[in-house]
Amino acid sequence: MNLLVKGLLAFSCTAFVATTAVAQILLPGGTTPAPAPQSAPAAGLITKATPQQVAQAISGAVSGTKITPQIKPGNDGTSIVTFPVWGDQVYSAVSLENCEKDNSGCYVLEFFANFGKQPSIDQAWINGWNNQYYAARVAPLPNGEIVFSADLMVLNGVTPDYITSFAGFFKKVVDNSSTYKPTK
Repeated sequence: MNLLVKGLLAFSCTAFVATTAVAQILLPGGTTPAPAPQSAPAAGLITKATPQQVAQAISGAVSGTKITPQIKPGNDGTSIVTFPVWGDQVYSAVSLENCEKDNSGCYVLEFFANFGKQPSIDQAWINGWNNQYYAARVAPLPNGEIVFSADLMVLNGVTPDYITSFAGFFKKVVDNSSTYKPTK
């Protein structure tokens, strides 16, 4: 008896899934809905960032700290804008990613900071940090150096002030790592 009930339950679940999987909305006249039109971004929004725009935006990211970013060539025709807010001992920058082939701009800004080798940071610390802080992730490089990173996508449009705020936010989140202690 128990086997019969289980069999009927499995059959009814399979039949229900099969009928809902093929369901599709049909409008009168047998047509399917068209996707909503995408509107153009508002004037003044950056939808493709250039290295010059990024350098200008991050120069004022941290109040009370003079930031002098420099634009350097990256891989595959991309650019890197230095973000020297932790001094000379930490290599931090913004890598412009997913760029147009004509160099008209890039859609992703990857903020990163390489803190070198940190003997007090192990895999448990990294896992704990990444489970708690989603905005700035940490990962070890193959040589043992620790890198924090955060991505900002500009595809839908952001203001220059938003890039400035995001840079300041990235610094504050990474600064929290000096006092972070994972739960055991």
